[in-house]
Formats: sequence, structure tokens, C-alpha cells
Amino acid sequence: MVIGLSEAELRTKLRSLEKAYRELQDSEQKYRLLFEDSAEGMISWDNERTIIAVNKIGAEILGYELPDSLIGLIVTDFFIDEAEAQPLLMIELG
Repeated sequence: MVIGLSEAELRTKLRSLEKAYRELQDSEQKYRLLFEDSAEGMISWDNERTIIAVNKIGAEILGYELPDSLIGLIVTDFFIDEAEAQPLLMIELG
């Protein structure tokens, strides 16, 4: 009987995990559409300031035709000097 209870608990947990996974996928899809279809230029970078995502408008602002061309580049390299990058770095620090 203990095995039956454990199996039931496992099934419940599995259903819960599957539901959470579907919700995460839905949320990711909504975010992706918002990001990609935004009329504003959007760029996302990691802690090393390496660009990990950019939308089409963001790429165009930086003079690139394809957003994927920017992936892996350093975001602060697009500024002539460090002083120009300061407002961006302030956003990074929050």
C-alpha cells in the first residue's frame, strides 16, 4: 500500500511539474513576442556585458541588419568612450 501512495504522490508531483513547465513556456513565448516585436530597440546582456539578445530595432540602431550579428559582442564597445557608457552602466546597476 505504501508503494501505491508513493506512486500517487509522484503522479501528482509530475502533473504539477508539467503544468509549471507549460506555464513557463507560455510566459517565455509572450516575453519573446514582446521583445522581438517591440517598436523600441532592446538589448539584453549578461554580467560580462556580452550581448545575449537583441531585437531587430536594436540591431538597426547599432547599424546592423541582423540581430544575431550582435550576439557575443560587448555592449560597451558601441560607445566611443567610457563616459558615454555611464548611463547604460547605471541601468545595469539598477
